[in-house]
Amino acid sequence: MVVLVIVLLVAVGAVGGVAVVYPESGLARRLGFVVIPGDMVGVVRRRIGGNPSDPRFKRVVADNSRGIQARCLTPGVRHWLMPGVYSVDLAPRVSIPPGMIGLVTALDGASRPAGRLLSRRVECDNFQDGVAFLLGEGEQGRQLATLPGDASYYINPELFRVDFVPRTHVPDGTVGLVRAKVGQLRLPDQPFGRYVECDVFQDGDAFLLGGGEQGRQLAVLGGGASYDIHPDLFEVLTTESIGPGRQDGLTSGHLRYVNIPVGYVGVVVTLHGIEPPPEDDVIGPVVHGHSNYRLPWKFLDGHGWRGVQQETLRQGGVYALNPWFARIVLIPTRLLTLEWKDKMPTEADNYDAELEQLIINIQGFLLKVNVTQTLQIPASAAPRLVSQFGGEVSRDGLGGLVIDPRPVQRFVERVLGGTVESYLTQVAASSTVEDYLTQQDDIRAELAARVRQNVAEWGITVSDTLVGLSVAQDTELDRIRRLPMTEAHRRRTLEEEVKSAQIHAQIRRIEIAVEREERGLAVAELEALANLLGPEVASVQALLAEVKDMRVPDVISGDAAMMGQFMPWQRIQDVITGLRREKSGDPVLETVSQKDELEAGDGSADDLKPGSSAPHG
Repeated sequence: MVVLVIVLLVAVGAVGGVAVVYPESGLARRLGFVVIPGDMVGVVRRRIGGNPSDPRFKRVVADNSRGIQARCLTPGVRHWLMPGVYSVDLAPRVSIPPGMIGLVTALDGASRPAGRLLSRRVECDNFQDGVAFLLGEGEQGRQLATLPGDASYYINPELFRVDFVPRTHVPDGTVGLVRAKVGQLRLPDQPFGRYVECDVFQDGDAFLLGGGEQGRQLAVLGGGASYDIHPDLFEVLTTESIGPGRQDGLTSGHLRYVNIPVGYVGVVVTLHGIEPPPEDDVIGPVVHGHSNYRLPWKFLDGHGWRGVQQETLRQGGVYALNPWFARIVLIPTRLLTLEWKDKMPTEADNYDAELEQLIINIQGFLLKVNVTQTLQIPASAAPRLVSQFGGEVSRDGLGGLVIDPRPVQRFVERVLGGTVESYLTQVAASSTVEDYLTQQDDIRAELAARVRQNVAEWGITVSDTLVGLSVAQDTELDRIRRLPMTEAHRRRTLEEEVKSAQIHAQIRRIEIAVEREERGLAVAELEALANLLGPEVASVQALLAEVKDMRVPDVISGDAAMMGQFMPWQRIQDVITGLRREKSGDPVLETVSQKDELEAGDGSADDLKPGSSAPHG
């Protein structure tokens, strides 16, 4: 024996002990030296030796007994195996591409307990240490642990088989829902398995050791990332994996991030939590620490209620929420303008879609009333609207973002619409047509006050209440409605005529005063002239001045009677009479007076000629 060892050492020295040789290669093989290439692994089989000491291992042995050895030879080391006792076979190392993970199946090991789908984790350097796996009670079958991608592993192919599967990718802007295939059984009244910290479902061993339960999980996978998740342990639902025919009704729309637009608030309806009190108007109190419902297990640990929540999601926010846990109802917080009118089919989704044209009956006359109302719903008032007026009912129990106008439509119809219709009906029953048409401002003010009062009870603010012109459905009512305007126009016309007559009268009074003043000046001038020249000369000058201003036709034809109409005798006579009255003692005026008396006595002008005598009685 000693001689054999010496011979072997001499042989090693002769070879030099540094040459890289492969199995089955000449002298090195015969001397038992083996060096494994860098991309290979050496599988060792012992041909001579005792039987395996552990009867559990039928294929691979861990105690260096006869058979396939659990250990394997790796590159970079010169291995010596006793010649004739061992043989070495080369196998390629396991290289997992990027974007993939390795699922490991143990071909030998302890038996797995009944009811457990995956074998428990054993520390064995990512399955590169077969001896540690077997001696550490490693179990046969599919392993719980996985091999990360973009890496290479020196694994004994006689002990382990490695399959490649893609990593779990969740597209950006979406969430991944997780359903556990293994774990403890959850209670019948619990729709979710309890939360266990397990590195976002990448550590299956931590999930099981932490008491993870089968079924739907509360935590979600964030979008824009890939995860090393064992597909035999968890089913992950993404927008890329779900199909249109799922029995639970889940669609890709449910998995998208919840985006609250500007001008809206998101009212949260939780689908799981403590049973709320039996009252109708119940809104869940604020629970702290759940990060806007992104951590639903925190909400449940804080004894959150099921149903409508007081805490809302603000506008402009983007939230990765579990649609199995919460439903988000959008409520507008922007200013809304609502109209009572006949709606087009395209307006079915408007918030005033349930407001029909208002028609009131006043003294048997039907009027169409045009009403417009603006209101604004604060974020604090939105949960009560959803609680009281409901909305879309999900038959499959799913949540996600819900764009449903019905909560606001029902409020507008039942509260706002009921207030307006009730008031106008009351006005119609207690008013005449004339009262209604002439008291529009008072009616509008009273209606606005009632709307503000009733809507304020809901925490909602209103700004403008407009009651437009009423349109009659009867032409007779149109005529009656026009009467006040006609009478008003007539009254304004008469008032203008009265004002005009008053102005004309005032002008006439001024003219009379001016004439009197001018006449007084003329008399004064005549008196001054008479004093200066004598009464006879003054009278003659006055008469001549009047005659000069008289207008006489240039040509007169016809008989004497017609000529008399155009001659200025009557005007001359009037002037003479006036002068006589003003100067009754003047000889000239007496002469004129005598002429007037003769004419009054049916005398002729010839009777006043010189030498004639007055007629006798």
